[in-house]
Amino acid sequence: MPNLGGADAVASMPATDVVTHLRDVCGSSLVAMTSGSDGCALATNNEVLRVPVTPLEKVTDATGAGDAFLGGLIAHVYAHGMPRTKDDLVSLGSFANRVGAVCCQILGAVPNDEARRMLGEQIAAYNPSAATRNETEARRHASDCDEFFTSLKDDSAAAAALANDGLKTEEIAAFAESVLDCAGNVLTSGIGKSGLIARRMAASLASTG
Repeated sequence: MPNLGGADAVASMPATDVVTHLRDVCGSSLVAMTSGSDGCALATNNEVLRVPVTPLEKVTDATGAGDAFLGGLIAHVYAHGMPRTKDDLVSLGSFANRVGAVCCQILGAVPNDEARRMLGEQIAAYNPSAATRNETEARRHASDCDEFFTSLKDDSAAAAALANDGLKTEEIAAFAESVLDCAGNVLTSGIGKSGLIARRMAASLASTG
């Protein structure tokens, strides 16, 4: 962060002046800064403005609100591009404020089901069509998760069966002894997924000397 004359000087400056200064000093095309209960200040090459905070019924914990704000900011820029007009900039700040506000209403910075519900409500209030797309995406992700957990259970069952019935401890012990007795280098190799396993084995062997 550029030197603005010390922390006290920065604290006494209006947020719009701070983002303007940062834009000019850093040459950034977009600068955003949260300002607590005053909302946020944003600056582009053509516009500087403040967007009021989203009204809250309660503030439970502000931990992570700045990160949530930044996430909302990035998501909006990703979906709609860089702001080109004053209305675009207001829309960007409003959306980021909404995401930050959701974080302030839950305990801790880790999203939970309640946070996701509130975020969905905020997105619906901001853009109903986006909420419909998010519901579709949520159903698709839920289906993907079901397939993942099914695969995980299958892998767990296969590992348990191997441990109970097919694990040849004598061969494993012989392999371990051959590695320990090796006076030179142990090379691991593979193609595709086997290559990933080989790299993991090499790292484990290296870490144990």
